[in-house]
Amino acid sequence: MVEQMGNERFGYTPDEVLCAIGFGRFQYIVLAYFCLGWVAEVMEVMLLSFVGLDI
Repeated sequence: MVEQMGNERFGYTPDEVLCAIGFGRFQYIVLAYFCLGWVAEVMEVMLLSFVGLDI
């Protein structure tokens, strides 16, 4: 969040933070785990949509 008071800026934009921190191997691993969790959740919802019809 960026707040302005006169000509001064307080805070950082998300783009500035990502440029300062960088995006490396750790972030790719976290992204891969997130994607695997998302795929598992989608598969569960699809399975329940078919099984739910029989119950």
